[in-house]
Amino acid sequence: MVKKYLAIFYLGLKDSLIYRSNYVIKLIIQFVNLIVSLLMWSWISRKNSLIDYRSLAQYLVVTNITVLLFTTHPAFQLSNLIKSGKIVNFITKPVSLFWYLYFHNVGYSTPLFIFYFLMILFFKVQFKTMLLLLCYFVLAYLMFFSMMMLLGSLGFWVINMWPLRAGINAIYSLLGGLYFPLSLLGQKTYSWIHFNPFSLVTDIPARLISGMLDTHVVNNFCMLGIWTFIFLIGYCVLLTKGLHKYDGASV
Repeated sequence: MVKKYLAIFYLGLKDSLIYRSNYVIKLIIQFVNLIVSLLMWSWISRKNSLIDYRSLAQYLVVTNITVLLFTTHPAFQLSNLIKSGKIVNFITKPVSLFWYLYFHNVGYSTPLFIFYFLMILFFKVQFKTMLLLLCYFVLAYLMFFSMMMLLGSLGFWVINMWPLRAGINAIYSLLGGLYFPLSLLGQKTYSWIHFNPFSLVTDIPARLISGMLDTHVVNNFCMLGIWTFIFLIGYCVLLTKGLHKYDGASV
């Protein structure tokens, strides 16, 4: 089993090296978004002396790079398999659809993970924090991937999933802190939303790196586990119901 999924991991890694232009395009687009956000907050900070622009800029840099790792791509990858009928290839073979896509995406994202951890070295993060962040990312990636697989399972009932992409990305940007630190919404509001799935993969790591994390790390790990369990159960239910009505014909 290990050897089989290691081969899938290697396949994803090889795909990332072959299609290098995809990485370049992702980096350019995210870099442009980051520059726009930094310029906007630079102007706001000049009008409001209470805003610490340096800390805010560091936060935005980390969140906007983190979003490259936790992408919505798996959701639409699964929906495309359903729509094209290629999902039958996984149903009839001795391989788990979930783990196949998981290890393929992990392999594909490995260069970005390396780039991410090399980048945060410039923030002079302690080794203990780096090790904690690495362990956190292992569970966070599984949680976020499970959520994307749950969304992708809607492809059994939704003919075209692409209109949902803009909505999902908008929610991701807002609740993930890509435009501004979520703590700026106020302590009362932040206490309600900082455990949402998008915040857990962007806001929390950024606050951990910058030393602004004011909640117990154990709570964050527990919430990752709870969300992972919820999304996995939801994915299994939708997949089972979807396969019962699925006739395998291409749309």
